[in-house]
Amino acid sequence: MYALLLFLLPLSVPACAAWFPKGDSRPYRLAVRGSVMALPSLLIWLLLQRLHQPSWGSALLILTIFARYLFIPAALFVGSFVLSSGLRNVERGIGFKDLLYYSLGFFSVYNILFTISLWGERYYAYTLLLPIMIAATALALPPLIENAVRYGMPDGLRWILAALAGLLLAATAFSLLFLRLEWLGIILCLAYSTGAASLGLIRLAHSR
Repeated sequence: MYALLLFLLPLSVPACAAWFPKGDSRPYRLAVRGSVMALPSLLIWLLLQRLHQPSWGSALLILTIFARYLFIPAALFVGSFVLSSGLRNVERGIGFKDLLYYSLGFFSVYNILFTISLWGERYYAYTLLLPIMIAATALALPPLIENAVRYGMPDGLRWILAALAGLLLAATAFSLLFLRLEWLGIILCLAYSTGAASLGLIRLAHSR
């Protein structure tokens, strides 16, 4: 029931490494580093849990979904990568693969956390659409972060805003599944996942 949450991101590491072998990146080592660095960040997510509990039946549902599954993990991912690896290689245009494989490892740990927190839930929104959206997010964030770093400020701000807009779209799409608009939620979830995953994979195909 939770196979996608547990295995989709870990299996994406060897899949991406096999399909896009160009370059001398160390996909497995970077994915492991991302997984290890995600562990202390879980404490922050847990400490903030009362703030991002889904507000069922409230206008705040979209914002709590946004914070719980997308924004907080994404912000912690960026912070942990900066602390562990820095941004010099990304700024020089040679660190994209490092960023991407680190992202896949980092979000794999959060998928395990979500599996534990959702244990017993059988709704397809959690068991099917959520892991697909998280995997797509893990692929989409690295090219947006890379552009933000390489363009610098204030030009890089537009890429940060694009990332936030994408995450908010994902949260809105996922929330619609609980607001009696399942058909629209499914369409938007799949559209977001397709677009976000394509963004990362296209950049990976052209990376050095």
